[in-house]
Amino acid sequence: TLRTPILHSVDDGLRALQRVLPFQWSPGQKATKMLSQHSLSELAIEWRAFCEVYLDICEEGGWARDEVMAVLDEHLNAAAPARQRKLEQWNRLAMSREDLPKHGGSHLKHDPLRPFRNAQRLLSHLRSYQERAERAAASAQRRAEVQQKQ
Repeated sequence: TLRTPILHSVDDGLRALQRVLPFQWSPGQKATKMLSQHSLSELAIEWRAFCEVYLDICEEGGWARDEVMAVLDEHLNAAAPARQRKLEQWNRLAMSREDLPKHGGSHLKHDPLRPFRNAQRLLSHLRSYQERAERAAASAQRRAEVQQKQ
């Protein structure tokens, strides 16, 4: 979580907010979607632009720019594994999309056994749920019997 210095007026706070809002993604927008809409270099440029705006706000609030930059670098380094996973996920999706035409079209071709597999999966879940419910009921009955004996 990034923090900002205490701003002593509502106007200063609103101005700071207006400066960082352009960098906020829409709710629910995920990194893999952003990778499909923007290149890595575009996202890197956007990150640097955000950092400059954020550093300006912090510096105007009395914080040392170098120290804030060090915190941003820590965040960037800490998020590296997650970024790498998102990039790998995006690459897998992109490669699977590229492979579809090579393999005769969609991987979602009609599978006559698909409804059967779905029904099997549903039955398995229902059996597990029923077994858990039966165990819970038996356990509750044993507790009730123990309480009656006391």
